[in-house]
Amino acid sequence: MNFFIEKLNEFASDPSIEDEDIDVLNSLLKVHYYKKGELIYKQGDICKEFYWVKSGFVRQYYYKNGKDITETFADENDGFGSISSLVYGEPTILEAIAMENTEIYHINREKLNLLSFKYPKVQEFYRQILEIGFAMVYKRMVLYKFESARQRYQTLLQEKPNIILKTSSIHIASYLGISPETLSRIKGD
Repeated sequence: MNFFIEKLNEFASDPSIEDEDIDVLNSLLKVHYYKKGELIYKQGDICKEFYWVKSGFVRQYYYKNGKDITETFADENDGFGSISSLVYGEPTILEAIAMENTEIYHINREKLNLLSFKYPKVQEFYRQILEIGFAMVYKRMVLYKFESARQRYQTLLQEKPNIILKTSSIHIASYLGISPETLSRIKGD
């Protein structure tokens, strides 16, 4: 998802947007560096930030019956976060880890929300972030309900080919909701 970078560029280059709006958004935007293996947030945290990968690679996962299950991957320009934790302020079941040295943009949701009342263009930006987040969650749900394991793998190859190169088959299999053996058979066909 290049949405964040595209929206920032659109926001900054739109002649109808006041310099003050750009300054407000820039004041909210922070950058953090994570080393490979470093947790960005862990299960039980209350997520208060929207995240986008500037460079690097992130994996979100949770534990079910003692197994590590990959929820999503975030490559360069991809957004990620725990939507339910952001929206409801409840502890997340997810963990996010830098799979390589990673630079991440983040914006505090509460600050963005407060400033969106004063700055209509910031409000539009905020709304679009939420819409994209919910659309991603819905797309993932549809993927699991209506596509076969082979179709899910093909979708992954089409939409995020870098992931195959950046992570293990075990993580890919858990993301696709299949066993490593099934993934191996699909790759072999």
